[in-house]
Amino acid sequence: MIDLYLVLGDLQNAALLAEFQLRSMLPAAAILLCVMLLMKRIKGRTRRRPKELTPIVKVKLRSVVSADPLRDAPEELQRWQVGMHETARGLSAQLDSKMRALQSMTRSAAQEADRLEALLERSEQHQGAAS
Repeated sequence: MIDLYLVLGDLQNAALLAEFQLRSMLPAAAILLCVMLLMKRIKGRTRRRPKELTPIVKVKLRSVVSADPLRDAPEELQRWQVGMHETARGLSAQLDSKMRALQSMTRSAAQEADRLEALLERSEQHQGAAS
């Protein structure tokens, strides 16, 4: 008799628990559905194509994008600009090579420092054992 009451009680508790979980999940599901719908609407608005540009605006945009600021400058100034670009490229290459050398030396110094620390530890152990 006692076993039957325990089983029935557990079934009632399980039913109450399932009902409680269902009640607490419904608002969360509704909120999730609203968020998904809002996101879909926002995504649809941002994907719309902008209105086509008029031919005059297209030509002006192309000329602004492709314009070289020194296109109409004297030839001497253009040569100076080319020289400056070459100088900048050379300096950049020199800096890169110096950075690589510095990184290599730093790695080497760290390895030597590790080696010296190991030697110091060994000498301290040797002195401790000799005492």
